Amino acid sequence: SIFSSARSAADELHSVLLPVFNKSNIVEKEYHALIALLLCELDISCGITEEGLVILDKYRQEALEGLQEYYQKELGLANYSTRIGNLMSVNHVVQECKSMFTVVLRFYDTLFDVYVANDTLKKLFL
Repeated sequence: SIFSSARSAADELHSVLLPVFNKSNIVEKEYHALIALLLCELDISCGITEEGLVILDKYRQEALEGLQEYYQKELGLANYSTRIGNLMSVNHVVQECKSMFTVVLRFYDTLFDVYVANDTLKKLFL
């Protein structure tokens, strides 16, 4: 059924993301920075303007500078490459899961015309 297929897809995404996320041992400030970085990574095909990309780059830079300050001043780390590497690994896996999710949505859209009635959702996810 469609529900078991959706559950299977969700379980697959969970099995990909959770081990990397747990292994990274990120703390709350890193989690907030991760969310900011993820929100700044848009597919260029989404039609964002050059001005929008500049704004996103500023937010991305602010998040990275905030991480650097956190690592150096609050944690006293001179070398934080492992921590930032772990964070970027989680970022990469989340992006991969997003791609996998898009494939599943395209499948359901093709098979069941799930989003035909709502063009906004179709543009957003597909």
